[in-house]
Amino acid sequence: MSFLRVRKGWFQRGMKVVVASTEPTEADSFAHTILRYLPGTENFAAAAIASALGTPAASSVNFADACAKSGLNEDHVRAAAEVLKGESVTTITTHSLTTSANGVAAYHILAGSAASQNQAFNYMGLHCNSAGAHLLGAVPDSDQHNTKSILENCASGKIKTLILVDFDPIDQTPFRDLAESALESVENLILITAIPGTAASYATHILPMALPAEQDGTYTSSEFRVQRMAQILPTPGESKAPWRIFTELQLRIKPGTPAFNPSEIMDEIAKQNPDFQGATYNQLLKTGFLLPQSNKPFDQQAFAGSFPKLA
Repeated sequence: MSFLRVRKGWFQRGMKVVVASTEPTEADSFAHTILRYLPGTENFAAAAIASALGTPAASSVNFADACAKSGLNEDHVRAAAEVLKGESVTTITTHSLTTSANGVAAYHILAGSAASQNQAFNYMGLHCNSAGAHLLGAVPDSDQHNTKSILENCASGKIKTLILVDFDPIDQTPFRDLAESALESVENLILITAIPGTAASYATHILPMALPAEQDGTYTSSEFRVQRMAQILPTPGESKAPWRIFTELQLRIKPGTPAFNPSEIMDEIAKQNPDFQGATYNQLLKTGFLLPQSNKPFDQQAFAGSFPKLA
């Protein structure tokens, strides 16, 4: 959806598009400038752009050095910077950025650079309800908690039990060897998934998860709209909705009164997260509920002085 809107903006309104990626993309065909950086150098690529823009990230970054380490052409970066100046600019990236080795650093540089120029910054999910997971705190807050670091801690024996929810680090990350070593090293690997991948062969336990069409529930779109989803297919075999799986795990850890349906889950979310208070289950049937988060300006103070130092 995001790609189609960007393309529409270019085609109908003459919007200029800058593409920064490690491989060719569909957007290359209408991009004003293409920045093709080396895999694993997201932090230096982001730093090169910020330096060319003259944002606070540039204070600790040598422009030529950042370009050299990321494999970017200096003239191309300067050309991109000319397009990216001013307030009528939006930066779009996705959750895949923070799974890479230097992705969290790149995220902070891009977000902080956008904030310093009063520009919009969209950190979009790749899957159903990624935005909801982000808002409820399921996003790394530092390099010590990103995907790569977690796998390194598994491989070194620091993490004894790993739970993978609809995610296969062997098939879905750029560091396959590390992922294999990590899954071999943990004492307990619990896999919660609807479609097992390579990681399934390492699992201690596999808990079958229902697909979205096989369960009732809600999701939060990339525009922060909470919407209902209704079950249209029967749940196969022993598969269960993720909320039921975690409820049953919680009961085995600490007995208590569980939630019995998605409505009660939403009530608990609203109780702990004020932005969700208007997203009551029965009110989501038509157009859903647009969270106040969608209208909040980007928090510039959150990124003041937070630019990482690059070696």
